[in-house]
Amino acid sequence: MKSINPHIISARWILPIDEESPLSSQLRLLEDHAIAIEDRRIIDIGPKTELLVTYPKAAHTELHEHILMPGLVNAHNLTAMTLFKGLTDPQPLAQWLKHSIWPLEHQWLSAAFARDSVALGIIEMLLSGTTCFSDSYLYPDASASVAETLGMRAQIHFPISEHASHWAQNSGEYFSKGLEISDEYRHSALITTGFGPHSAVNVSDKSFDRIAILAEEIDRPIHIYLHSSDEEITDSVKQYGLQPIERLMQLGVLSSRTQAIQVGHLNTQDELQLINSGASVIQCPAASMNLSVNLCSSSSLLQKGVKVGLGTDSAACGNNLDLFASLKLAVILSAQGDQSQPTLNCSAGLRMATLGGAEALGLDDDIGSLTVGKQADIIAIDTQSPCFQPLNSVTRQLVYGGAGSAVSHVWVAGHCKVSDGKLIGIDQSSILDKSRWWQHKITS
Repeated sequence: MKSINPHIISARWILPIDEESPLSSQLRLLEDHAIAIEDRRIIDIGPKTELLVTYPKAAHTELHEHILMPGLVNAHNLTAMTLFKGLTDPQPLAQWLKHSIWPLEHQWLSAAFARDSVALGIIEMLLSGTTCFSDSYLYPDASASVAETLGMRAQIHFPISEHASHWAQNSGEYFSKGLEISDEYRHSALITTGFGPHSAVNVSDKSFDRIAILAEEIDRPIHIYLHSSDEEITDSVKQYGLQPIERLMQLGVLSSRTQAIQVGHLNTQDELQLINSGASVIQCPAASMNLSVNLCSSSSLLQKGVKVGLGTDSAACGNNLDLFASLKLAVILSAQGDQSQPTLNCSAGLRMATLGGAEALGLDDDIGSLTVGKQADIIAIDTQSPCFQPLNSVTRQLVYGGAGSAVSHVWVAGHCKVSDGKLIGIDQSSILDKSRWWQHKITS
């Protein structure tokens, strides 16, 4: 009998999503099992009756008709744009940027706007089952601060650009402020940091050289839109005489540290270079569809050994931050795509939204699966929700059944953030009041 007193969570089913194969056709499903948590981490998984005997003094949360699974990993978001939700219609990317988003940013973006946007985005993500998000946008200091205060796990990438913005005036200031953030959170239990050059066309060779050197020195990832549109590729060839992937390869930026967003425009040579570099890929299907951007073939890349994660992109283009909704779209669109390519089945999709995202962000040693030793980032899905009845297939109905609306409990690093569908330790009313204040200010 062990003397420690962990917290035990038991459920009808546990879906650990610990399969090594990224294209698993079937996920392991444990029935009437439990998880023991202590000091932020999972210390034991086994049959409920056995764990209750092993830890007789443990606190016990019993969820009779629920599915326990790893928290979702939103591998790409611009959370400080959440207050722009619902202000734009689907349109081509260049048009959306020039005529919709850039004018909104110019008029409204500020540190206060970013803080309130991030808080709103975090509660939406928590309530729909996301326990970790990756972020790359202006005011990364606000994003990191709010995430840590609210107890949310995040990987925050500070922007690098040659162009002035609300946050920095030149590349030197972007680096200076970003490295301060990286240093501030180097010992954080919840926040990791990285470099966030927006795309290959708005960052100089000199800045990319510096990113490549510093990323190696301080061991940080590089998060970047890459081959996400025809315009990006054309502009790169005009400015530098090289396609973005070729240029980043020459500059030493494209490597296993690189997290490439979208990559929907790949020829055979581009794909080969991407695979050989060891870079990971992040697919954002809702943003791709709304902005008329090609969708990368996640299943084909997974089959070729590329680490692939799933993201929502910003709520300004996707209009929600429910990663279960993005997962459903990714699986459906895969089935509608090139029939010569492998399709993304439900099991592989669930892995991509959890462990796959953690792998893409380089966080899989700590999160992404329910495994002894990992951080206790766990969500519970209530199968008595009407969208799950009748329950004929756990994996299919998690993907197709609107699971984001059936999330009942959420733990981040072992701390309960949602219980019975209600936020714990977070003032939802205050966050929504600020959202309504901004809505009135913007729309009036």
